[in-house]
Amino acid sequence: MREAVNQASVLPNTYPQGLGPEGLVWRINFDPALAGQTILLSTVGDADAGPSALLVANNMTIDGTTAPGLTIARDPAGPPMRLFRVLDITATLRGFTLRGGLALGDDG
Repeated sequence: MREAVNQASVLPNTYPQGLGPEGLVWRINFDPALAGQTILLSTVGDADAGPSALLVANNMTIDGTTAPGLTIARDPAGPPMRLFRVLDITATLRGFTLRGGLALGDDG
């Protein structure tokens, strides 16, 4: 998951011909084999506004509807952190549960 979010967040100039940043929404779907599972986030990936596991920096949909019962949670053994830091973009998170995040730092 980290790899997919990072790739979608750092490739702002890879738009298909004729589409600008406002015309493209990255989409991340989960494998159905993750149904009922928990993805544990244990590493801070961004600290610009307080510790956050994942930075969402481009228009993005993270869709868990293909894996019913999916949970994304902070690993209890990991540091206190947000699960996602979302910049001023369009982000849609759907079809999964978020658990254990803690907003610290700016706007926390």
